[in-house]
Amino acid sequence: MRSGRPSWPVTSCWRSTSTAWPPSNARTARSGGSRVPPGDWIMRWHRDGDVVYVDGEFPSVRARAFADGAERWRYEAEDADYATWFAIDDDRMYVQERGDAITALDTADGSVAWRRSLPVPDDRHVDNFLAAKAPGSDLLYLLTREDDILALDATDGSRQWRADATVDNDGPRNRFVHLGSGLYLLVWDYEDRKPQRTVVHRLDGGDGGPRWSQGVDDDVATLSLPAEDYLLANARHSVLALDPQTGEHRWPQSVREDLAGAPYEVVDGRGHHTRSSTA
Repeated sequence: MRSGRPSWPVTSCWRSTSTAWPPSNARTARSGGSRVPPGDWIMRWHRDGDVVYVDGEFPSVRARAFADGAERWRYEAEDADYATWFAIDDDRMYVQERGDAITALDTADGSVAWRRSLPVPDDRHVDNFLAAKAPGSDLLYLLTREDDILALDATDGSRQWRADATVDNDGPRNRFVHLGSGLYLLVWDYEDRKPQRTVVHRLDGGDGGPRWSQGVDDDVATLSLPAEDYLLANARHSVLALDPQTGEHRWPQSVREDLAGAPYEVVDGRGHHTRSSTA
């Protein structure tokens, strides 16, 4: 090992980012609010300065020193068999736990700022929900199995509004993200238990109402909004640009097999795939 390098996996990209860990699982990783059975879960990490926040070590999330991986603090879910963060923003980490709990932690020491059970009617399921939050947003968005969207105040977890976000197709809800002023839901169309097509749904961030739906003939892993006028869908075999206002296809770009699903970023107007590596 070279002197001064940590002995645990770090990203090969210089920018602070969330990505898959270990790197051998990068192609199948799903970050944030994604439905993945605990047995198939993949470690993820997010670097912020000299601290790295890690999940996938069930049922805990941890903060580690970037220099040597030493544990700074740990949060253990008391009533759940897993806990995973879905957003880190300013001085808060937002953690989703199996069942009906959302917990906000202070990133400095891991102390609990607030913890809430999901405020849904008794006849609604709250297990296996998806959660999303955009950096700087005052709201957390939660999507239940019955496609109810709940908006919670990020400062204290109080409920702000609830909306019915039922979409036409009934495939697995793979990912739910908050980008700009919109909420985006990725729904897989399965064939022989393998995702062959993804439908991207945009919902209004103000009231949860539907805006548009667009089919993509590929397995979309992540979405990003590098500019106001285009939405990037990073898929298994390609990167596609969509109009965020209408969902119209702008362009597709094929990618190499070994880069499929790797983190995709736009730097100075140019797109870059980044791969994780082990130091």
